[in-house]
Amino acid sequence: MGRANMLTAVTARVGFVTTGAIACVQLGVVQTESGRVQGTNKGTGLFTSVDVFKGIPFADTPGLWEKPKPHPGWEGVLKATKYAERCLQVTLLQTQTRGSVDCLYLNIFVPQGLKLSSNLPVMVYLFGGAFLLGASNDLAILGDSLYDGKEMAERGNVIVVSANYRVGTLGFLSSGDARMPGNYGLWDQHAAISWVRRNIAPARLFHNAAEVDYMAGISSMDGHIFAGVDVPSINKKAANTTVEDVRDLLMGLTKEKGAAAVGSAFSVYSAHWGSNPDPAVVKKTVADIETDFLFLVPTQIALQLHANHSSGGRTFSYLFNMKTRIPGFPSWVEAEHSEDLQYVFGKPFATPLVYFPRHRDLSRNMIAYWTNFAKTGDPGYGDSKVPVPWPAFGKIHRPFLTINHKMTKSSVGYDLRQNYVAYWTEMYNTLPSARRPQHE
Repeated sequence: MGRANMLTAVTARVGFVTTGAIACVQLGVVQTESGRVQGTNKGTGLFTSVDVFKGIPFADTPGLWEKPKPHPGWEGVLKATKYAERCLQVTLLQTQTRGSVDCLYLNIFVPQGLKLSSNLPVMVYLFGGAFLLGASNDLAILGDSLYDGKEMAERGNVIVVSANYRVGTLGFLSSGDARMPGNYGLWDQHAAISWVRRNIAPARLFHNAAEVDYMAGISSMDGHIFAGVDVPSINKKAANTTVEDVRDLLMGLTKEKGAAAVGSAFSVYSAHWGSNPDPAVVKKTVADIETDFLFLVPTQIALQLHANHSSGGRTFSYLFNMKTRIPGFPSWVEAEHSEDLQYVFGKPFATPLVYFPRHRDLSRNMIAYWTNFAKTGDPGYGDSKVPVPWPAFGKIHRPFLTINHKMTKSSVGYDLRQNYVAYWTEMYNTLPSARRPQHE
């Protein structure tokens, strides 16, 4: 499926050691724990640039279903100018494989000005993909990866790091015991962050989880694409989505509870329909159901757990609802799954001809919020200007920020879709489990 977009704040120092002469305000050859590396310097303005290092190994080639091991190092200078292959995985349609087992590499983007950068926060991005597919340089857009960090690094004045990790069978297969405990992909993520801590940021990359600031949210139509697979009629102008279609979807999602859950959930989600519902309202309800079930409710649970148990870290919630740029969808469709990423990574600035000014306004604000959060633990406070303050999510009061290109004080709301969150977290859990058929 997918996951909600999440970010934890980490602040660190630039710890690369330059070993050659510095020209044109760039790092040049850099010493890491495993050897020397040299990237490229990309000019971004009259007096600004970004040092880009692609394909730096943070661990050795992993063994089959083994934890990552330290890299043995290399002689000479490693030219860090090309992305490494993704970790071996199946394709989206699962008809073939792609990638390599030699895949534990990361990429670094360091902004530069008239002087070499120092004392900058580090933002580590770990790609999504349901732990089944993806890469640190995935989804090329007009030559650059969606996760290319140059725009965010320069505009937010932060160091951006993206890293590969194992996915699918090689990353998460487990025997359920000590022989093969699984979660090798998570160990890879830990190894990448540890490498960053040792080589770039020795100061503050690790905390107790209760002391880490936490920001999480969803796109308003995160479940639309998946709903369109389950109920294809929602995206067809000439087709009607029937009550039976909605009930069948709920039956699949609530099969552990049985018929009682189908009836109660349908009652909750059809309460606003009226006696003669608009066909578009019924279709949007299908997308809302999958968005809530797969994304919104799990995200709200995580936010509440962090707010309830944090001993110092702050919690922030958001809803991204910028109108989708994907053509051909019905008019009621807002932000699709992961559409926020293009704005966080500054694509409207990197490829301006395919965006409008409103998209650049949104991107500028999202970069400001995200990088302020990395610097201060508060997305609304920092050296980057934002359109509206962002109140913290708490044990009792649960504000969220609606993010789009027209943000005002009214963009702050409370108790995001609370009736639906309450249904899935409270009422649904009280329903008895369905009886399983007895097999002779």
